[in-house]
Amino acid sequence: MDRVGISEEFKEFVNRKDWSDYSGEWIALCNGKVIANDKDLSNVIKESSKKCGNKKPLFTKIPEKNMAMIL
Repeated sequence: MDRVGISEEFKEFVNRKDWSDYSGEWIALCNGKVIANDKDLSNVIKESSKKCGNKKPLFTKIPEKNMAMIL
């Protein structure tokens, strides 16, 4: 059973084991998928607004290799 209030995007973010393809980049997740990525957040916001429609994407920065990430 799914927890109430946990978005599909957050589930994808937490459950995915390897984010190394996006190391040091901002990503946007929508409908459980990465829809935009770039080192510049403004580019990710622009691209995601074209691809996600009225839904609110989840934006997060993937740490550089060998950095800890605390949720």
